[in-house]
Amino acid sequence: MTYIDFWKSRLVRLIFNPLNYCLGISIAFSFALIFLRMEWSGSTRFLFLVWNLFLAGIPLVASTTLKFFHETNRMRWYVILPTGMLWLLFLPNAPYILTDLFHLRASSSIPIWFDLLLILSFAWNGLIFGLKSVMDVQQIISARGNPFAGWLTAILALIASSFGIYLGRFLRWNSWDILSRPGDLLRDILAPFLDPFTHITPVAVTATFSFFLILVYVTIIQLLRHSPNEVSR
Repeated sequence: MTYIDFWKSRLVRLIFNPLNYCLGISIAFSFALIFLRMEWSGSTRFLFLVWNLFLAGIPLVASTTLKFFHETNRMRWYVILPTGMLWLLFLPNAPYILTDLFHLRASSSIPIWFDLLLILSFAWNGLIFGLKSVMDVQQIISARGNPFAGWLTAILALIASSFGIYLGRFLRWNSWDILSRPGDLLRDILAPFLDPFTHITPVAVTATFSFFLILVYVTIIQLLRHSPNEVSR
């Protein structure tokens, strides 16, 4: 096997696997729902979910890139630093889609159950994107000899994502605002830490979402550790 063939085989194995097949079907289902809604109502009201899902997919692309370089023994600081920063910066976009349930309203033309399913399908995909990317990063760090650091990174990343949900949903910040308005963003980030007692909402949102995301993450990992026979019992 040539060097190029080796790289191609690793890349194909990372991209074409059963989990990605399931994700592909799930994404297609979400897109089918939004297409049906647009045809049914003539409205593009929930089209923003497509953009949100795109943003949620960026951390998974970043973690898959890191995993590829890790498995091919090509991890270098000039790969880890920008790709890792991209992963962490866009990671909050993945669980953020859960809060798009705020947009659920009764409609005269569309049954509310349909809109609920539509939002939940996109939220599910976004959540899986995010959790899978966290697992990838944790596996890379653990494989390099420090399982504790892997778990610590995963937990801190989920806590940071929860705070990012607050910044995005309540203060309407975007991931790229760190480049366009860094000073204003830094001020809003530091405010809850400097005076937490007068910033109850960010503390409460971060704490509750952190607990939820960590619980879901640990639960999924425990499920993955069971064999198919044990799960089917």
